[in-house]
Amino acid sequence: PFTGDGTNTYIVGEGAVAVIDPGPHDAAHLDAILKATAGERIVQILVTHTHVDHSPGAVPLARATGAPVLGRRPLHGAGQDATFAPDEELFGGEVLGLAVAGTGEAWGQPGGSDASQARRISMDEAVALALENNLDLQVERISPQVQDLSVAQVRTGYTPTFTSNINWNDQTQPPVSLLAGNNLQIVTTTSRYEFGFGALNRFGGNYNLSLNNNRVTTNNIFTNFNPQLAANVSLNYTQPLLRNFKIDGTRQQLLVSQKTREISAVQLQQSIALTARNVKTAYYDLVFAVSNLSVQQQSLELARQSLKDSRARVEIGTVAPIDLVQGEAEVAQREESVILAEAAIARAEDRLRTLVFNPGQPDFWRMRIEPADAVSFRAIPVDTDAAITRALQSRTDLVASRKQLESNDVNIRFFKNQTMPDVSASIDG
Repeated sequence: PFTGDGTNTYIVGEGAVAVIDPGPHDAAHLDAILKATAGERIVQILVTHTHVDHSPGAVPLARATGAPVLGRRPLHGAGQDATFAPDEELFGGEVLGLAVAGTGEAWGQPGGSDASQARRISMDEAVALALENNLDLQVERISPQVQDLSVAQVRTGYTPTFTSNINWNDQTQPPVSLLAGNNLQIVTTTSRYEFGFGALNRFGGNYNLSLNNNRVTTNNIFTNFNPQLAANVSLNYTQPLLRNFKIDGTRQQLLVSQKTREISAVQLQQSIALTARNVKTAYYDLVFAVSNLSVQQQSLELARQSLKDSRARVEIGTVAPIDLVQGEAEVAQREESVILAEAAIARAEDRLRTLVFNPGQPDFWRMRIEPADAVSFRAIPVDTDAAITRALQSRTDLVASRKQLESNDVNIRFFKNQTMPDVSASIDG
């Protein structure tokens, strides 16, 4: 049936049918619906929105058929049916199955979410996903690797060094006297080969081994030996006795870099523990938000039922119409609570989503999260002394602070050592 310029009433099903948008409170329109459903049984009345040309006909149709009315609360503003009070309140995100024979279709509220995008996860699964996908943890895992490279870079101070120098020189000059050794020109060729090997040891000493080899050829007739060869091997070892003996700059940098590496590992453990705690807190917040929405919906249903009863009493004249104001205010307050509860669920989902899932997923913001675990409360006895002892031994922030103190002690040892006289023993050979 169609009424006016745009009221569309749909009848879905066969045998047992559902009426969608029963239209205005118009006797002719109601009669048209009843004639169209002659021989059928109306089992549900669904109102998609509360414009005055869509929802007012729900009340007389429900009285005529006994079918329940399903829909959402009326919005405020012109053209809205402020008196609409469904038997069953619908909320955003629901998927509604119409109980009509011969159909297998599901109808969803406008603005609802696709159920296939809902992800049902337990708390343990949420923690495991967070440890794998959390961006902050991915950054923290890089820090120990960077510190490993810093330690390796400092260790290169103990890597032996090999040096070599090869030099070749050819000199040609004219004779300057009859005794110059050649009447035409004097040619002198010099070849030099130098090789060295040195390293720093763990006690601050360093050693150097060098090999030098020279070869000189000339056409000077006054040269007694041609070619002339010269070679020598030298060895030097220098050991500090006071300053730089127990600790030097290289050992100080190595010890500090190792402590920094240990601190980064502890900080990674701390980040893992903090992320797991944040995930559990966000998970419990979502469980609470979902439960709170259920409570607020039940409260709204009670308020609507109370208002419905009050309207019935007004119709029979047992109470004055002014008494409806308090009931309507109570319903409005409960509706506000439901809206706030829905917003709280969205915020809790966002917090848990950012902790658990990878933002690079294409459905990151569209996916709904459904907690699979219920909150259970149980008393756990706590041994205060044992808890304090364990905290002092195992808390990651205390462990990191202790290692930072150890790093500071290394720096203090080094600076004290640098105040000592510079006395060294040297051996040459």
